[in-house]
Amino acid sequence: MRALIIKDLLNLKSYFKQLIFIYGFYLVFSLMGVWDISFFISIATLLGAMMFISTMSYDEMSRWDAFAISSPISRKDLVTSKYLLMLLSLLGNTGFSLLIGIPIMLIQDSLALSELLAYTGIITLVITTGFSIILYLAFKVGIEKARIAMMAVFLVPTALIFILGKNMNQLGISMKNINWEQMWPALAAGAALTTIVVILVTYCLSVKTVQKKEY
Repeated sequence: MRALIIKDLLNLKSYFKQLIFIYGFYLVFSLMGVWDISFFISIATLLGAMMFISTMSYDEMSRWDAFAISSPISRKDLVTSKYLLMLLSLLGNTGFSLLIGIPIMLIQDSLALSELLAYTGIITLVITTGFSIILYLAFKVGIEKARIAMMAVFLVPTALIFILGKNMNQLGISMKNINWEQMWPALAAGAALTTIVVILVTYCLSVKTVQKKEY
């Protein structure tokens, strides 16, 4: 398992160099006040999730999976390594961005730690949920088709939230009457539970898909 993850990390050498450049670009503009530091954290988390997409493209181009299943590597290990890589890259990039973002906010005297952590947590959960679905689709229909589906995975929920927000008054829902401080723990727990369920469901579906797949 560890060897599979190391293999993917070695394939990402050139990606890491691009990542540093992109980090620097967004960080500079955040320091200049063009963007809020939370925007930098969002980009860093998203880029972390995108890393595993690149490894699947490399595998598909080199027909790695067909070679791997002819070795002692199990099909389940192929799936598990990708999910672990996704989670590790997501958490690693998120943690790294926080290590950069918090000192900057301290220097700028604009630190609101609870708000920053809450925002980071929400972004991480949303991106993890979305990319878990995309990872399953990549195993099911291939990485290129999964890239197309990526737009729908993120745009459809965003559009639904936007439409709901526009029509809340017609539905008789008032944001002013909602006590967000009391609802926050329940919302956070619900979001975390949803993410865990999506990861487990898509993981099981991915394992079944790969076990039945002909390479």
